[in-house]
Parts: sequence; structure tokens; C-alpha cells
Amino acid sequence: TPNDGGFSGQWQHAKMKSEKAWDFGFGDGQFIACTVDTGVDLDHPDLEDALISGYNSASRRSQANGGAVNDINGHGTATLGCVGAIGNNDYGVVGMAWDIKLMPVRCTNNSNGSASLSNLTNGARWASDNGARSVSVSYSGGTSSSVQTTGVHLKNEGSLLCWSAGNGGNRVSGSNHADVIIVSATNQQDSVTSWSTYGPWVDVAAPGQDVRTTTNGGGAGNVSGTSFSAPIVNGVISMMMIAHPSGSPDDIESLLFQTCVDIESAGQDEKSGHGRPNFFRALREATEAEYGVT
Repeated sequence: TPNDGGFSGQWQHAKMKSEKAWDFGFGDGQFIACTVDTGVDLDHPDLEDALISGYNSASRRSQANGGAVNDINGHGTATLGCVGAIGNNDYGVVGMAWDIKLMPVRCTNNSNGSASLSNLTNGARWASDNGARSVSVSYSGGTSSSVQTTGVHLKNEGSLLCWSAGNGGNRVSGSNHADVIIVSATNQQDSVTSWSTYGPWVDVAAPGQDVRTTTNGGGAGNVSGTSFSAPIVNGVISMMMIAHPSGSPDDIESLLFQTCVDIESAGQDEKSGHGRPNFFRALREATEAEYGVT
């Protein structure tokens, strides 16, 4: 159990059995995860020590070459904290992975956070090209065929791509991308929210209503949206990949789906896909798969 003061207010961890999962580990200090978003609070006490050099896909410049990755909107700091806010540092909140490297990719230079699809996919590809194994995008646009081809690109490099389903409460009939994990949002009652976009393209559902995470300016706060469900799944995948390094992206994806909790009644799979990830079970199965334990 981490000593972070805000941990008790993060209902997502209790629901997903995070404390039991962390008995298997909480990171290796080297694994790289990324969110393609509005940047990051570079001085946030819960993120700063985990950050590595990133990229600005709107300007097509790496941070090392002057690309700005500071958070222009606040959204990106929240998503990155869902993945990997530093745990057990007696401060703030905890991400799904306590001890990994976090790569910020800023996809926009607009203060309202708006971004083009090409900047989103370019950012995801750059992240994978530069070492990120688990990448999430918390924007609309997931229905595009270019998102699927980006998912293929990442898988070919040993990475996985998560994409938020959206918050319109509408049904998407197509776009069932085989190589992208589409994530809808759940509430504290373990039900898919009324505002979460759904359809046969949804693969999993994860906490996304009033989840507590890092905020711009060094603090923490509650946020809602599939924008935060996707990076929570990103964090689960990160830990699974650390536990099962010999597993392919397809292996990890399959284990994630197999270990989900079925939260919807019959006929409701379009809302939650395979279900809501059970972090503990997913990490246990990944560990057993690596060591040949049944």
C-alpha cells in the first residue's frame, strides 16, 4: 500500500485490485510509456523524476531539439498521471505503474487542446520509434483507418496502442480496429457511463468518471472522460509487459482481454467489450505466462 496522501481517494485502484497487483511489482525503472496529449507539467512532484525527453508532433520537433512539451492545457498532465504518477513518495496520487519512465508527446500548440489526427498518429509513431512500448491517445478520431495503420506500426515495433472511445454517448457501428485497443469509461458502480461512446469497436472499459490524478500546477484532482480510461489501461499494459517481457504485443493484448471482468449484462458487450480490466489478475497471468506457471 503506497503512502501517498491521495491514494485513498483513487477509487479506480480499489476497483481494479491494484494493491494486490502491486505485490507482483510496480515497475522496473526503465520501461517507457507515453501519452500523446497536451504536454506535461515538467515540475510536477509526482511526475518530474519519471519524465524522459519527449516530442512535439505539432511542430515535428523533439524536446531535445527545442520541441515544447510543457502542458499547454492541463489535460496531458492528468493522462500521464493515470499511467505512472510516482507511488510511495509520500505525495499526491499513484499511477497504475509506480516506477517507470514517462514520455510526454505534445500533439498541439493550441491552448484549447485541439489537435489534428495527423499530429496524433505522428506522435504515437514517434513515441514507439523512440522506445515507448505502451502508448495511449486521449482524443477523438479513433474511427479513422489511419489509427488502425498506426496500431499496426506500433505492434510491428513491439508496442501497443490504446485510444479513448469518446464522450458523445453515441454508437459507432464500424471501425473495429484489430490492432488498437479502444477504451470506454466506467463509474464507481462498475457500469459503463451514459456518456461513453460505444459500439462493437470497444475492446475494454476502464474507470473514467471522477478518477483522481495529477493536475497542472503540481496538484491532484478528479477528472472524467474516456480520456482517462485509456491511460489507465496503458498503465496496466505497461506492468504486464514488464512482467512478461518475452510476450508479443498480441500475447499481452490477449491476456488483457482474457482477464477482464464481465461487467455488463447480456447484449451489452458493445459498451464494455471484453469487460473491465482486473489489474491483479492481468499481472498475475502475465507473470505466470513468463515463468511457465499454471
